[in-house]
Amino acid sequence: MTELILYTKSGCHLCDVMEETVLKFKNEFDFDFRITDIERDDELNKMYKEKIPVLLVNGKMFSKYAVDESKLRKKLQACKLV
Repeated sequence: MTELILYTKSGCHLCDVMEETVLKFKNEFDFDFRITDIERDDELNKMYKEKIPVLLVNGKMFSKYAVDESKLRKKLQACKLV
């Protein structure tokens, strides 16, 4: 199953927008979606600080700051075929 992880932190408007974008695809594609607050993990906070939101697809960085809906759809379709 495809896994999407969104690195975020509280008060991040761009994070909220990316979460909403990802959730638009939940009815169309079967994937696990997890949100991780970087402020709860020293390593992630050190790594990403202000470079969020970050979206990982199957453990690999897919996008930072914003997600292109058409590219995400293509990626999810490709994952579905595997």
